[in-house]
Amino acid sequence: MLTTLLLTALLTLEPATKPADAMEEMPQMSPEEMAMMEAYIEAGMPGEKHEMLSPFVGEWETTSIMQMPGQEPMESKGTASSAWVMDGRFVQQTYAGNMMGMAFTGMSMTGYDNVTGKYQSVWVDSMSSGMAIAYGTVSEDGKTFTFEGKYADPMTGKMKPYKQELIVESDDRHVFKMYEAMVPGGEMVHTFTIIYDRV
Repeated sequence: MLTTLLLTALLTLEPATKPADAMEEMPQMSPEEMAMMEAYIEAGMPGEKHEMLSPFVGEWETTSIMQMPGQEPMESKGTASSAWVMDGRFVQQTYAGNMMGMAFTGMSMTGYDNVTGKYQSVWVDSMSSGMAIAYGTVSEDGKTFTFEGKYADPMTGKMKPYKQELIVESDDRHVFKMYEAMVPGGEMVHTFTIIYDRV
């Protein structure tokens, strides 16, 4: 937990581009408090790993394809808008379309955690009461983000693992793919795709 002094200092800081700049604005603190403050500031600074999310920012027309095993694919159109929030720390997306003939909206927040060294994604939508939280990595070429997480399966009430891929095909197109196991402990299968084309 942050001490009152540290929290007050953080809340009164002007946005800084480097931890050293921020440290110069700190009130007088003990060496221990200074070390703690420096760690928190360093952990909160956006950097190269955050910037790798830039291809997802913008206005998009979407094509969604649901492909359940043994069924014909169901395709629908939608729109999405993604923007940097929290001074370049997270990309927030709002999505609008339809799912199985019903109006559907969703929202995600994606970022990179300097402390864990992992990308993180949170998804909520108008057909769920839970949050889907996933953790991921990016390929060496920066083109494929792979996330893994679990969500509460309404059919069983148990946590169900899933995998997501975000593939940057170009500056004007990226593709989201969802994989999940149809039975507990089963093999992951590709069930859902969203193609994003820049407006």
